Amino acid sequence: MRSAGLAAAVVAGLLAQGAAAAETPASIPGGGASASVDPGVARLGERVTYRGRVIQWNGGMKLLPPELDGDLTWGARRPGLKRAHPPARVGKAARAPARFVPDTLTIEAPLQVFRTGVVTIPGVRLRSVDPRDPAIYRLPAVNLIVVPVLGPADSNADLKPPRGPLAAPWWERVSWSLVAAGVLGVAGAIAALVWWRRRRPVEPPIAARRLQPGEAALAELAALRRLGLPGKGRFAEHALQLSHIARRFLEATAMTPRPGDCTPELLEHLEGAGVHPDDLDRLAPLLGLWDRLKFGRAPSSAEEASRAEQAVEAMVRRRLPEPVERAA
Repeated sequence: MRSAGLAAAVVAGLLAQGAAAAETPASIPGGGASASVDPGVARLGERVTYRGRVIQWNGGMKLLPPELDGDLTWGARRPGLKRAHPPARVGKAARAPARFVPDTLTIEAPLQVFRTGVVTIPGVRLRSVDPRDPAIYRLPAVNLIVVPVLGPADSNADLKPPRGPLAAPWWERVSWSLVAAGVLGVAGAIAALVWWRRRRPVEPPIAARRLQPGEAALAELAALRRLGLPGKGRFAEHALQLSHIARRFLEATAMTPRPGDCTPELLEHLEGAGVHPDDLDRLAPLLGLWDRLKFGRAPSSAEEASRAEQAVEAMVRRRLPEPVERAA
């Protein structure tokens, strides 16, 4: 049993050694590979372009991921394949040449190096796609010279001597004490003006004479007639303003209607307020007409709008207070 275990251990070690040897990258034989970086001298962290080229003799190569290195940062690699054309046949009975014509695989990738000095860029790894030769190959290594961002000459550069005479900057030639005195003087004048205006007695505004509801309604009706809305075909707008004049007058004189009452509610409140039945009989058709014009866009005419204005004016004038006769 000891001999069997020893033999198994030896076989496992040989297999592991063979697998490690298969994963170890090898140089491509025959000198069919090359690599370069452009430019060859770069600053720290400056982007350079890595280019590789390999001739595929064994049927194709597969590009492997780059090796991890904290000082190297690879960008997206762009592989390309340039296929070679075999020599043309001569004649119909001629056969294709037996020799194999290889293809060329090109690799281009951006690269940044974050270590100064001569940095060796390891070659890109490739794996053969031929199952009979599953080896890993590597392109030749290439050197890149990386210099610091600030060179030695930047810290001890010789400055040119000054050329005189040099004037002092403007902020040193300004008399800031005079500027401060001027600012304080202007601020004091503004403060004195504000104080003087505030201490003056404010004259009370002249109280405007408040128009009576009937006078206000007649004035609004005259302004509405000056607009000439029916002659412009704007019957709905004319009906809206005329109904507002009538409603505001009734709300101010009857005291019972409330703003926002619909037509039936307004008529009910006016009837309860003791409005004369003749006025209600004249007002109900007007309210219905205005509702149809405002909400239903019913047809109308200038004559009908004029009759509605005359009806509102007559209602207002009937409810005006009688003038008081002066004693002789």
